[in-house]
Amino acid sequence: MFNTKISGHVPPEIGEIKTLQYAWLFSNRLTGTFPKEIGNLTSLDTIWLNNNSLQGTLPDIFENFDNVKDIRLADNNLSGSLPDSLWNISFDWLYLQNNEFTGTIPMETCALVDDMRVDDSSWFLDEPKVNCDCCGTPLHCNVWDIERSTVGGATRAKCPEINVYEFQFFRSYEIHDFITNTTSDEFLGFETFTMRKCVSPTGCYKITTKADSASPLKDTYFGYSNFQQGLRNDECDAVNICGTWIDVDDPKRVALNHITQKGISDLSFLGDPSTAAYKALCWIITEDELIHEYNECDGTLIQRFVLAYFFYSQSSDFGEQFSKVPTSRTCDWPGISCDVTKTFVENISLPNQKLEGTLITEIGLLQRLKVINLNGTSMRGNIDSSIFQELPHLSEFIISHNNFEGEIPVELFNLPMLQRVDLSDNSLVGTLPDTIYPKKLGACV
Repeated sequence: MFNTKISGHVPPEIGEIKTLQYAWLFSNRLTGTFPKEIGNLTSLDTIWLNNNSLQGTLPDIFENFDNVKDIRLADNNLSGSLPDSLWNISFDWLYLQNNEFTGTIPMETCALVDDMRVDDSSWFLDEPKVNCDCCGTPLHCNVWDIERSTVGGATRAKCPEINVYEFQFFRSYEIHDFITNTTSDEFLGFETFTMRKCVSPTGCYKITTKADSASPLKDTYFGYSNFQQGLRNDECDAVNICGTWIDVDDPKRVALNHITQKGISDLSFLGDPSTAAYKALCWIITEDELIHEYNECDGTLIQRFVLAYFFYSQSSDFGEQFSKVPTSRTCDWPGISCDVTKTFVENISLPNQKLEGTLITEIGLLQRLKVINLNGTSMRGNIDSSIFQELPHLSEFIISHNNFEGEIPVELFNLPMLQRVDLSDNSLVGTLPDTIYPKKLGACV
Protein backbone atom coordinates (compact mmCIF):
# COMPACT_ATOMS: atom_id res chain seq x y z
CA MET A 1 0.00 0.00 0.00
CA PHE A 2 1.51 3.28 -1.07
CA ASN A 3 1.31 6.67 0.53
CA THR A 4 -1.73 8.40 -1.02
CA LYS A 5 -2.66 10.94 1.69
CA ILE A 6 -5.71 8.95 2.75
CA SER A 7 -7.85 9.70 5.78
CA GLY A 8 -10.11 7.72 8.07
CA HIS A 9 -9.44 4.60 10.13
CA VAL A 10 -7.19 1.68 9.31
CA PRO A 11 -9.88 -0.91 8.43
CA PRO A 12 -9.83 -4.15 10.45
CA GLU A 13 -10.27 -5.98 7.14
CA ILE A 14 -6.56 -5.40 6.56
CA GLY A 15 -6.05 -8.52 8.66
CA GLU A 16 -7.67 -10.66 5.95
CA ILE A 17 -4.89 -9.95 3.42
CA LYS A 18 -2.82 -12.92 4.60
CA THR A 19 -0.18 -12.51 1.89
CA LEU A 20 0.47 -8.83 2.67
CA GLN A 21 4.18 -8.14 3.10
CA TYR A 22 4.53 -4.34 2.86
CA ALA A 23 2.01 -1.95 4.41
CA TRP A 24 3.11 1.61 3.71
CA LEU A 25 0.53 3.97 5.22
CA PHE A 26 2.87 6.65 6.60
CA SER A 27 2.33 10.43 6.43
CA ASN A 28 -1.42 10.25 5.91
CA ARG A 29 -4.39 11.50 7.93
CA LEU A 30 -5.29 8.21 9.56
CA THR A 31 -7.16 8.29 12.87
CA GLY A 32 -8.65 5.71 15.21
CA THR A 33 -6.85 2.80 16.82
CA PHE A 34 -4.22 0.30 15.72
CA PRO A 35 -6.28 -2.70 14.53
CA LYS A 36 -5.55 -5.91 16.44
CA GLU A 37 -6.35 -7.78 13.22
CA ILE A 38 -2.90 -6.79 11.93
CA GLY A 39 -1.68 -9.60 14.16
CA ASN A 40 -3.05 -12.06 11.58
CA LEU A 41 -0.54 -10.88 8.96
CA THR A 42 2.15 -13.47 9.63
CA SER A 43 3.80 -12.77 6.25
CA LEU A 44 4.27 -9.09 7.07
CA ASP A 45 7.77 -7.71 6.54
CA THR A 46 7.19 -3.94 6.84
CA ILE A 47 4.48 -1.78 8.39
CA TRP A 48 4.83 1.99 8.30
CA LEU A 49 2.06 3.90 10.08
CA ASN A 50 4.25 6.77 11.23
CA ASN A 51 3.16 10.42 10.89
CA ASN A 52 -0.55 9.86 11.36
CA SER A 53 -3.02 10.54 14.18
CA LEU A 54 -3.57 7.05 15.56
CA GLN A 55 -4.58 6.82 19.20
CA GLY A 56 -5.32 4.25 21.89
CA THR A 57 -3.13 1.40 23.06
CA LEU A 58 -0.98 -0.88 20.97
CA PRO A 59 -2.45 -4.42 21.12
CA ASP A 60 -0.23 -7.28 22.23
CA ILE A 61 -0.31 -9.07 18.87
CA PHE A 62 3.27 -9.48 17.75
CA GLU A 63 4.08 -12.98 18.98
CA ASN A 64 3.64 -14.48 15.48
CA PHE A 65 5.55 -11.77 13.58
CA ASP A 66 8.46 -14.03 12.64
CA ASN A 67 9.09 -12.28 9.32
CA VAL A 68 8.66 -8.63 10.27
CA LYS A 69 11.81 -6.52 10.03
CA ASP A 70 10.53 -2.95 10.03
CA ILE A 71 7.81 -1.39 12.24
CA ARG A 72 7.44 2.39 12.28
CA LEU A 73 4.71 3.92 14.45
CA ALA A 74 6.44 7.20 15.31
CA ASP A 75 4.60 10.56 15.46
CA ASN A 76 1.12 9.41 16.45
CA ASN A 77 -0.95 9.67 19.63
CA LEU A 78 -0.60 6.06 20.72
CA SER A 79 -0.44 5.45 24.48
CA GLY A 80 -0.25 2.81 27.17
CA SER A 81 2.39 0.24 28.01
CA LEU A 82 4.48 -1.19 25.22
CA PRO A 83 3.38 -4.81 24.62
CA ASP A 84 5.67 -7.62 25.77
CA SER A 85 5.39 -9.44 22.45
CA LEU A 86 7.52 -6.75 20.78
CA TRP A 87 10.63 -7.81 22.63
CA ASN A 88 10.98 -11.30 21.15
CA ILE A 89 11.42 -10.11 17.56
CA SER A 90 14.63 -9.43 15.67
CA PHE A 91 14.00 -6.04 13.99
CA ASP A 92 16.06 -4.05 11.56
CA TRP A 93 14.05 -0.94 12.45
CA LEU A 94 11.63 -0.23 15.31
CA TYR A 95 10.47 3.39 15.54
CA LEU A 96 8.03 4.18 18.37
CA GLN A 97 9.03 7.74 19.31
CA ASN A 98 6.80 10.81 19.70
CA ASN A 99 3.85 8.93 21.17
CA GLU A 100 2.60 8.52 24.74
CA PHE A 101 3.97 5.02 25.28
CA THR A 102 5.37 4.00 28.65
CA GLY A 103 7.46 1.04 29.71
CA THR A 104 10.97 -0.35 29.91
CA ILE A 105 12.99 -1.84 27.08
CA PRO A 106 14.58 -5.15 28.18
CA MET A 107 18.37 -5.08 27.94
CA GLU A 108 18.44 -8.14 25.71
CA THR A 109 16.21 -6.42 23.14
CA CYS A 110 18.96 -4.06 22.01
CA ALA A 111 20.90 -7.02 20.68
CA LEU A 112 17.89 -7.94 18.51
CA VAL A 113 17.21 -4.48 17.04
CA ASP A 114 19.60 -2.65 14.72
CA ASP A 115 17.87 0.74 14.97
CA MET A 116 15.37 1.41 17.80
CA ARG A 117 13.87 4.80 18.63
CA VAL A 118 11.65 5.43 21.64
CA ASP A 119 10.66 8.33 23.87
CA ASP A 120 13.72 8.04 26.12
CA SER A 121 14.32 11.76 26.68
CA SER A 122 15.09 12.69 30.28
CA TRP A 123 14.97 16.44 29.55
CA PHE A 124 13.89 17.95 32.92
CA LEU A 125 12.03 14.72 33.74
CA ASP A 126 12.43 12.50 36.81
CA GLU A 127 12.48 9.60 34.40
CA PRO A 128 11.77 9.23 30.68
CA LYS A 129 8.47 7.92 29.37
CA VAL A 130 10.29 4.85 28.11
CA ASN A 131 13.34 3.60 29.97
CA CYS A 132 16.02 2.21 27.69
CA ASP A 133 19.38 1.72 29.41
CA CYS A 134 20.87 0.08 26.33
CA CYS A 135 19.81 2.71 23.78
CA GLY A 136 22.92 4.91 24.14
CA THR A 137 22.93 8.67 23.55
CA PRO A 138 19.45 9.74 22.36
CA LEU A 139 19.59 11.01 18.77
CA HIS A 140 17.21 13.85 19.65
CA CYS A 141 19.45 15.15 22.45
CA ASN A 142 21.65 17.28 20.17
CA VAL A 143 19.72 17.91 16.93
CA TRP A 144 15.95 18.01 16.53
CA ASP A 145 13.11 19.14 14.29
CA ILE A 146 11.84 22.46 15.66
CA GLU A 147 8.36 21.95 14.23
CA ARG A 148 7.62 19.10 16.66
CA SER A 149 6.05 20.12 19.97
CA THR A 150 7.80 17.31 21.82
CA VAL A 151 11.15 15.70 21.13
CA GLY A 152 11.82 12.17 22.33
CA GLY A 153 8.82 12.46 24.64
CA ALA A 154 9.80 15.75 26.33
CA THR A 155 8.92 19.39 25.68
CA ARG A 156 11.90 21.52 24.71
CA ALA A 157 12.15 25.28 24.85
CA LYS A 158 11.99 27.17 21.57
CA CYS A 159 15.21 26.98 19.56
CA PRO A 160 16.90 30.39 19.08
CA GLU A 161 16.17 31.37 15.49
CA ILE A 162 19.86 31.99 14.84
CA ASN A 163 20.46 28.27 15.53
CA VAL A 164 17.86 27.00 13.05
CA TYR A 165 19.33 25.32 9.97
CA GLU A 166 16.91 24.90 7.05
CA PHE A 167 17.38 22.52 4.13
CA GLN A 168 15.33 20.78 1.45
CA PHE A 169 15.37 17.11 0.57
CA PHE A 170 13.53 14.54 -1.46
CA ARG A 171 12.03 11.61 0.44
CA SER A 172 14.65 11.27 3.21
CA TYR A 173 17.67 12.85 4.83
CA GLU A 174 20.51 11.92 7.17
CA ILE A 175 22.33 14.32 9.48
CA HIS A 176 25.55 13.44 11.29
CA ASP A 177 26.86 15.35 14.31
CA PHE A 178 30.64 14.94 14.31
CA ILE A 179 31.09 16.21 17.87
CA THR A 180 28.77 13.68 19.53
CA ASN A 181 29.25 11.07 16.77
CA THR A 182 25.50 10.53 16.42
CA THR A 183 23.48 10.20 13.23
CA SER A 184 19.75 10.75 12.74
CA ASP A 185 17.67 10.18 9.65
CA GLU A 186 14.06 10.22 8.56
CA PHE A 187 11.97 8.99 5.65
CA LEU A 188 8.93 11.23 5.08
CA GLY A 189 7.55 10.27 1.67
CA PHE A 190 7.99 10.44 -2.06
CA GLU A 191 8.07 14.21 -2.42
CA THR A 192 10.23 17.24 -1.59
CA PHE A 193 10.21 18.52 1.98
CA THR A 194 11.69 21.45 3.89
CA MET A 195 13.23 20.62 7.25
CA ARG A 196 14.19 23.07 10.03
CA LYS A 197 16.63 21.62 12.53
CA CYS A 198 17.93 23.08 15.77
CA VAL A 199 21.73 22.83 15.67
CA SER A 200 24.61 24.32 17.62
CA PRO A 201 26.43 27.39 16.24
CA THR A 202 29.68 25.80 17.43
CA GLY A 203 28.84 22.37 16.00
CA CYS A 204 30.14 20.40 13.01
CA TYR A 205 27.70 18.51 10.78
CA LYS A 206 27.13 16.60 7.57
CA ILE A 207 23.73 16.41 5.88
CA THR A 208 23.09 13.78 3.20
CA THR A 209 20.14 14.48 0.88
CA LYS A 210 18.76 14.08 -2.62
CA ALA A 211 17.26 17.00 -4.57
CA ASP A 212 14.74 14.78 -6.42
CA SER A 213 14.16 11.16 -7.41
CA ALA A 214 16.71 11.34 -10.24
CA SER A 215 19.50 13.03 -8.27
CA PRO A 216 22.37 11.24 -6.55
CA LEU A 217 22.93 11.54 -2.83
CA LYS A 218 24.77 14.74 -1.90
CA ASP A 219 26.79 15.47 1.25
CA THR A 220 26.80 19.00 2.64
CA TYR A 221 29.35 19.79 5.36
CA PHE A 222 28.93 22.78 7.64
CA GLY A 223 30.28 23.80 11.01
CA TYR A 224 31.75 26.47 13.25
CA SER A 225 33.88 29.14 11.58
CA ASN A 226 36.14 30.97 14.01
CA PHE A 227 36.39 33.89 11.57
CA GLN A 228 32.62 34.34 11.27
CA GLN A 229 31.79 33.05 14.77
CA GLY A 230 28.97 30.94 13.41
CA LEU A 231 28.15 28.15 10.98
CA ARG A 232 29.68 28.12 7.52
CA ASN A 233 29.95 25.50 4.77
CA ASP A 234 33.02 23.27 4.89
CA GLU A 235 34.24 24.65 8.22
CA CYS A 236 34.88 22.91 11.55
CA ASP A 237 37.16 25.10 13.64
CA ALA A 238 38.24 25.07 17.26
CA VAL A 239 36.43 27.59 19.47
CA ASN A 240 38.36 30.17 21.49
CA ILE A 241 36.83 30.44 24.95
CA CYS A 242 38.66 33.19 26.89
CA GLY A 243 42.05 32.12 25.55
CA THR A 244 41.46 28.36 25.63
CA TRP A 245 40.96 26.59 22.31
CA ILE A 246 38.28 23.90 22.45
CA ASP A 247 38.98 21.62 19.50
CA VAL A 248 36.69 19.13 17.80
CA ASP A 249 38.02 16.19 19.81
CA ASP A 250 38.13 18.02 23.15
CA PRO A 251 35.72 16.29 25.59
CA LYS A 252 34.41 19.72 26.60
CA ARG A 253 33.30 20.47 23.02
CA VAL A 254 30.09 18.46 23.57
CA ALA A 255 29.22 20.60 26.60
CA LEU A 256 30.16 23.79 24.76
CA ASN A 257 27.96 22.93 21.77
CA HIS A 258 25.06 22.10 24.07
CA ILE A 259 25.31 25.47 25.84
CA THR A 260 25.67 27.54 22.66
CA GLN A 261 22.73 25.70 21.09
CA LYS A 262 20.25 26.16 23.93
CA GLY A 263 21.56 28.83 26.28
CA ILE A 264 23.01 31.59 24.07
CA SER A 265 21.27 33.15 21.09
CA ASP A 266 24.20 35.21 19.74
CA LEU A 267 27.94 34.38 19.69
CA SER A 268 29.03 38.00 19.28
CA PHE A 269 29.61 38.13 23.05
CA LEU A 270 32.76 36.02 22.52
CA GLY A 271 34.54 39.25 21.64
CA ASP A 272 33.43 41.11 24.76
CA PRO A 273 34.89 39.80 28.06
CA SER A 274 32.80 42.31 30.04
CA THR A 275 29.52 40.52 29.32
CA ALA A 276 27.88 38.15 31.79
CA ALA A 277 27.49 35.51 29.06
CA TYR A 278 31.26 35.59 28.37
CA LYS A 279 32.10 35.26 32.07
CA ALA A 280 29.65 32.40 32.60
CA LEU A 281 30.80 30.43 29.56
CA CYS A 282 34.46 31.06 30.39
CA TRP A 283 33.92 29.79 33.91
CA ILE A 284 31.94 26.65 33.09
CA ILE A 285 34.15 25.55 30.16
CA THR A 286 37.61 26.40 31.48
CA GLU A 287 37.29 26.45 35.30
CA ASP A 288 34.30 24.41 36.47
CA GLU A 289 35.67 21.31 38.17
CA LEU A 290 32.26 19.60 38.15
CA ILE A 291 31.31 20.16 34.50
CA HIS A 292 31.52 16.45 33.63
CA GLU A 293 29.07 15.56 36.41
CA TYR A 294 26.24 17.29 34.55
CA ASN A 295 24.33 15.84 31.63
CA GLU A 296 23.62 17.46 28.27
CA CYS A 297 20.55 15.27 27.77
CA ASP A 298 18.65 15.79 31.04
CA GLY A 299 18.93 19.58 31.34
CA THR A 300 21.28 19.71 34.34
CA LEU A 301 24.22 21.16 32.39
CA ILE A 302 22.20 23.98 30.81
CA GLN A 303 20.67 24.58 34.25
CA ARG A 304 24.13 25.07 35.77
CA PHE A 305 25.18 27.44 32.98
CA VAL A 306 21.97 29.50 33.14
CA LEU A 307 22.31 30.06 36.88
CA ALA A 308 25.98 31.03 36.49
CA TYR A 309 24.90 33.44 33.74
CA PHE A 310 22.21 34.87 36.02
CA PHE A 311 24.66 35.34 38.90
CA TYR A 312 27.28 37.00 36.68
CA SER A 313 24.60 39.38 35.34
CA GLN A 314 24.07 40.83 38.83
CA SER A 315 26.12 43.32 40.84
CA SER A 316 29.82 42.88 41.44
CA ASP A 317 29.10 42.34 45.16
CA PHE A 318 26.84 39.41 44.37
CA GLY A 319 29.38 38.11 41.86
CA GLU A 320 31.87 37.99 44.71
CA GLN A 321 29.53 35.61 46.58
CA PHE A 322 29.26 33.38 43.53
CA SER A 323 33.03 33.29 43.01
CA LYS A 324 33.34 31.52 46.37
CA VAL A 325 31.08 28.58 45.48
CA PRO A 326 31.89 27.48 41.91
CA THR A 327 33.20 24.09 43.04
CA SER A 328 29.95 23.23 44.81
CA ARG A 329 26.97 21.53 43.21
CA THR A 330 24.33 23.71 41.57
CA CYS A 331 21.68 22.88 44.16
CA ASP A 332 23.97 24.20 46.91
CA TRP A 333 24.42 27.67 45.41
CA PRO A 334 23.04 30.66 47.38
CA GLY A 335 19.29 31.13 47.01
CA ILE A 336 18.88 27.91 45.03
CA SER A 337 16.88 24.87 46.12
CA CYS A 338 16.06 21.73 44.18
CA ASP A 339 13.78 18.70 44.14
CA VAL A 340 14.24 15.90 46.67
CA THR A 341 16.82 14.17 44.46
CA LYS A 342 18.88 17.38 44.23
CA THR A 343 18.73 17.23 40.46
CA PHE A 344 16.46 19.98 39.15
CA VAL A 345 16.25 23.57 40.40
CA GLU A 346 12.78 24.38 41.71
CA ASN A 347 13.26 27.63 43.64
CA ILE A 348 15.27 30.79 43.05
CA SER A 349 14.75 32.78 46.24
CA LEU A 350 17.02 35.80 46.83
CA PRO A 351 14.81 38.43 48.52
CA ASN A 352 16.49 41.63 49.70
CA GLN A 353 19.84 40.69 48.17
CA LYS A 354 21.81 43.42 46.41
CA LEU A 355 21.47 42.03 42.88
CA GLU A 356 20.97 45.21 40.82
CA GLY A 357 21.05 43.32 37.52
CA THR A 358 18.47 42.06 35.01
CA LEU A 359 16.23 39.01 34.78
CA ILE A 360 17.89 37.15 31.93
CA THR A 361 15.60 35.53 29.39
CA GLU A 362 17.46 32.22 29.76
CA ILE A 363 15.86 31.71 33.20
CA GLY A 364 12.92 30.37 31.19
CA LEU A 365 15.02 27.32 30.27
CA LEU A 366 14.73 26.02 33.85
CA GLN A 367 11.55 24.07 33.19
CA ARG A 368 11.19 22.69 36.72
CA LEU A 369 11.02 26.11 38.40
CA LYS A 370 8.23 26.54 40.95
CA VAL A 371 9.22 29.78 42.68
CA ILE A 372 11.04 32.94 41.60
CA ASN A 373 11.34 35.36 44.52
CA LEU A 374 13.45 38.43 43.77
CA ASN A 375 11.68 40.88 46.07
CA GLY A 376 13.64 44.01 47.00
CA THR A 377 16.78 43.25 45.02
CA SER A 378 17.09 46.54 43.05
CA MET A 379 16.82 44.64 39.78
CA ARG A 380 16.02 46.55 36.60
CA GLY A 381 15.18 46.28 32.92
CA ASN A 382 12.30 44.71 31.02
CA ILE A 383 10.81 41.27 31.64
CA ASP A 384 10.84 39.26 28.43
CA SER A 385 7.54 37.42 27.96
CA SER A 386 9.36 34.47 26.39
CA ILE A 387 10.63 33.55 29.87
CA PHE A 388 7.23 32.01 30.58
CA GLN A 389 6.83 29.87 27.48
CA GLU A 390 7.94 26.62 29.12
CA LEU A 391 7.53 26.97 32.90
CA PRO A 392 4.54 24.66 33.54
CA HIS A 393 5.29 24.26 37.28
CA LEU A 394 5.78 27.93 38.22
CA SER A 395 3.46 28.80 41.13
CA GLU A 396 5.03 32.00 42.53
CA PHE A 397 6.57 34.96 40.74
CA ILE A 398 7.58 37.72 43.16
CA ILE A 399 9.57 40.70 41.89
CA SER A 400 8.14 43.51 44.04
CA HIS A 401 10.14 46.57 45.20
CA ASN A 402 12.50 46.66 42.23
CA ASN A 403 13.16 48.87 39.20
CA PHE A 404 11.60 46.74 36.46
CA GLU A 405 9.94 48.64 33.63
CA GLY A 406 8.15 48.05 30.35
CA GLU A 407 5.08 45.92 29.65
CA ILE A 408 3.64 43.48 32.16
CA PRO A 409 4.33 40.00 30.72
CA VAL A 410 0.75 38.80 30.29
CA GLU A 411 2.02 35.34 29.23
CA LEU A 412 2.85 34.82 32.91
CA PHE A 413 -0.85 34.63 33.75
CA ASN A 414 -1.43 31.71 31.38
CA LEU A 415 0.72 29.34 33.43
CA PRO A 416 -1.44 26.48 34.75
CA MET A 417 0.06 26.22 38.28
CA LEU A 418 0.37 29.95 39.01
CA GLN A 419 -0.95 30.90 42.48
CA ARG A 420 0.86 34.06 43.57
CA VAL A 421 2.13 37.06 41.61
CA ASP A 422 3.62 40.21 43.12
CA LEU A 423 4.73 42.90 40.67
CA SER A 424 4.16 45.86 42.98
CA ASP A 425 6.45 48.86 43.39
CA ASN A 426 8.00 48.74 39.93
CA SER A 427 7.48 50.82 36.79
CA LEU A 428 5.58 48.20 34.82
CA VAL A 429 2.67 49.22 32.60
CA GLY A 430 -0.10 47.39 30.77
CA THR A 431 -3.43 45.66 31.30
CA LEU A 432 -3.99 42.38 33.09
CA PRO A 433 -5.89 39.78 31.05
CA ASP A 434 -9.48 39.08 32.07
CA THR A 435 -8.72 35.37 32.12
CA ILE A 436 -6.82 35.61 35.42
CA TYR A 437 -9.87 36.42 37.52
CA PRO A 438 -11.57 32.99 37.57
CA LYS A 439 -8.31 31.56 38.91
CA LYS A 440 -7.49 31.30 42.61
CA LEU A 441 -4.63 33.70 42.15
CA GLY A 442 -3.15 36.20 44.55
CA ALA A 443 -1.92 39.08 42.42
CA CYS A 444 -0.32 42.33 43.50
CA VAL A 445 0.53 44.91 40.84
